[in-house]
Amino acid sequence: VEKNIFELTACQQGDEAVEQVRNACEQGNPFSVAFIDVRMPPGPDGVWVAKNIHDLDPSLNIVIVTAYTDISPHEISKNFLTPARLFYIQKPFHGDEIYQFATAISNNWNIQITLKDQYDAQQEHLRELTADLQQAHRNVKEALTGKTTLQEELSVKTQHVEDVNTALRVLLETKEKDKTHIEEDILFNIKQNVSPYISKLEQTDLTAGQKMILSTIERNLQDIATSFSSKTLKKTLEFTPVELQVANLIKHGSSTKEIANLLNLSPLTIESYRKNIRKKMGLTNSKQNLRTRLLEYL
Repeated sequence: VEKNIFELTACQQGDEAVEQVRNACEQGNPFSVAFIDVRMPPGPDGVWVAKNIHDLDPSLNIVIVTAYTDISPHEISKNFLTPARLFYIQKPFHGDEIYQFATAISNNWNIQITLKDQYDAQQEHLRELTADLQQAHRNVKEALTGKTTLQEELSVKTQHVEDVNTALRVLLETKEKDKTHIEEDILFNIKQNVSPYISKLEQTDLTAGQKMILSTIERNLQDIATSFSSKTLKKTLEFTPVELQVANLIKHGSSTKEIANLLNLSPLTIESYRKNIRKKMGLTNSKQNLRTRLLEYL
């Protein structure tokens, strides 16, 4: 599997890190995650750095890294506008753990940035339509004091208002459909590309600090998922993470044997998953091709 590539900026002291975050925000290229050591002599400690960069960019995810037990994440987060952006990891740790941690947090950050951009664009369009509607109402009001062609002018202005209202309704419907589509894509990617790896990490020998971090990630992902409507969740949450993997491979034309080899499972187990997928899609007593249905469904 091809690994993600990160753009890394290293700082020797805390005040340098604060300056880097300030410059990144001013240039419109903010950081997604910052790993901060608690002890950084002779400069300010990591708690001071975390508070200052959080004030500069509340959307930045901050990971406190320490080998000591005298630092309480709860105490640090008291002064945070968004405490959910604060994480905590205890030394020693493995490089792969940091990579997986950075990947999960960065993916979550990218999803939220994409949703915000989509929302801002729709809001701007709505503001423009609202301005047009207000102008149309002003024009109608002025027409009421018009000349002998008052009725004709009023009819034209009323039609214009109706057209604007129709366009506004269409825009709102399109916005809702786009939002639902984005939410479905996000939920599908969480279940297929994130949840399976979290499950694998849970089966490894983790320290208490690492278990706390993994639990925090799961809660944050759950918060994202539960914030969406139950209608959006209906399709995606019918499948378990493994069923989603199997369904995706079937959709791409993989045979039972190929899927079994890829997932390190027996062909009988894959057949069992196929039956479960057909059952959940209402194909138990149907001769319809599963792959054809999955191409429509996923």
